[in-house]
Amino acid sequence: MSDEPTTGGEATAPLEIALLADHPDLIPAVAEIRWREWGGVPERAELDWWVDVTAREAGREGLPVTLVAIEPSAEAAGAVGLGRFDPEERRDRSPWVLGMIVRPGRRGTGVGRLLLESLSRWAAEHGYQRLWVATGDPAVSFYRSWGWTMAETFDRPAERIAILCTGLRRAAIDCEHDSMDKTDQQAATDRQIAEAMAAEHESLSPECRADADRFGELLAPDFHEFGASGGELGYEGTAALVAAATDLDTEPIKVENMRGWLLADGLVMLKYTSENRGRRSNRTSLWRRGAAGRWQIFHHQGTLAAR
Repeated sequence: MSDEPTTGGEATAPLEIALLADHPDLIPAVAEIRWREWGGVPERAELDWWVDVTAREAGREGLPVTLVAIEPSAEAAGAVGLGRFDPEERRDRSPWVLGMIVRPGRRGTGVGRLLLESLSRWAAEHGYQRLWVATGDPAVSFYRSWGWTMAETFDRPAERIAILCTGLRRAAIDCEHDSMDKTDQQAATDRQIAEAMAAEHESLSPECRADADRFGELLAPDFHEFGASGGELGYEGTAALVAAATDLDTEPIKVENMRGWLLADGLVMLKYTSENRGRRSNRTSLWRRGAAGRWQIFHHQGTLAAR
C-alpha cells in the first residue's frame, strides 16, 4: 500500500534521492515513519516488524528496491519502494509501488513528487513499461494528479482499495540517436496500452462483472465475442448474462502474461492467459477509444489453453 495524501508545493530544501541500500543507517528511521502511519494493524503493531520489512525491501538492482529522500541534515524525509506484488488479490500484474510515505512535517512540499519521479526513472532504466499501485483516499488524488490512471477498485473489510497504473517511457539507449519525438511517441503508445489494460482488468474484476450497468459501459455497441466454450455473444444481453453468472464470493479471475500492442491511435490489442474456476484460456481483446476518451471493448476471443 502507498500513501502520499497531500500534493502541491516544492521541497523547501535540497533533497538527495538515493537507494536505501546505500544508506542502511536510515532503515530504522524509514521503518519508524511507516510504523507511525500504518502500525495500527494488530499483526503489524510492533516497530521491529516494520524494520524487518524495510530492510528486506532495500534491494539494489533487483526487486524489491527502496528509494529514500534525504535531508541536508542526513535525516529521512520519506521513502518509496517497488516490489513484484502488493495486494494478494491482484498477483496478476507487476511491479507495484510499495510503502510510499513522507514524514508528516514534509508533506505538501514536493517530497512525494520527487520520490515518485525518481522511482519511475529507476523502473524505466531497468526495463519496466508500467507501474501499479494499490492505495486509498486521499492518496488517489496524488497519483491521478501525476497522470496515473484508475484501473479498478475492490473492497476489503472496512476499506476500499483503489488500483492505479501508469505507463513509463523507455530509457534511451543512445541519446545521440533517440530523438525527443520518438520518446514522446513511445510514451503516448505506452499510455494507451496502459489505459486499455486498466479497462481489461476492470472488466475482469468481480465487482465490475457483478454490476451489469458498470460492465455494460465497457462494451462497445458492436461488441462481439467468440467464447472459449465455442459460443458467440453480442452486445445485447451480455452484461446481464455476465452479472447473473458472477459470484462475489468466488476466487477472482487470474490473469497471466498480459501484453499489448497499439494497432492505431485509439486501437489496442491485448493478449493474455486467464484462469477461472480451474479452466485456463488464451484470450485476445480489441479495445477502441471513443470520442469522450473512454475505452470500450468491441471484440474478444477465448481459446482453451493446454495445461
